[in-house]
Amino acid sequence: MKGKSFTLIELLISFVIFSIMASISVFTYNKVVESNKERVCIQNQLLINTLLELYTREENAVPASLGSVPEAYFEKALAKVKEKDPFFMHKRFVYKKLESLINKKSCYAAALSDLVGRKDFLICPSDQTPVGSSYAINSALVNYNPATTTAYQAYIDFRNRNIPVVVDSDNTTFSYTINIAGAAARHGSFMQEKYSITVTAKSNAWRCNQYGSIEKLLKGSSEIVQHDYNPTYED
Repeated sequence: MKGKSFTLIELLISFVIFSIMASISVFTYNKVVESNKERVCIQNQLLINTLLELYTREENAVPASLGSVPEAYFEKALAKVKEKDPFFMHKRFVYKKLESLINKKSCYAAALSDLVGRKDFLICPSDQTPVGSSYAINSALVNYNPATTTAYQAYIDFRNRNIPVVVDSDNTTFSYTINIAGAAARHGSFMQEKYSITVTAKSNAWRCNQYGSIEKLLKGSSEIVQHDYNPTYED
């Protein structure tokens, strides 16, 4: 008895179904990868915000750039962040594992080697050409007036007014009035408009569009701050 062969129509239908399934899989995979990159970027900026608080209080100065901050302050900042969030590094491990699988490296070696380190926290995972640091400090904080206030008091003023202190950028500093000038729109999948991430002195992480306009409060922000409105969180 001869076996029944597939017709051309059946083969074409099967091909279309497999193509659709492959497209959905690629889209889902890209979304997961970008989501993890966003979370790590938020973590980086939350740690840098804590670092700036410690640095301004202990040094009575604001670093001109993040690359000039001694390694010891990154260790102090990480210790303080982990006091508030004991699972800070465990969350980071998820991305490290995914990244290592993509690059065919040992996920455990990749995660453990970057537990503490200035370089690891200064590089945004979505920065394709990192040079020194992927982040910038608000120029108004860097250029505070020492004749009228201390560096730490200037930082506290930023916190009270919930002003952005760190942002994705190819520069060392950025300016902020209504919009952010100097941000680098690195995040977003191939089907999304590119955006940058900024963190305020109150540890709120916000999404900015490519024009520097702050749009959406992101998951991963500090839960300490209570708002008098209901922001829309990113899924």
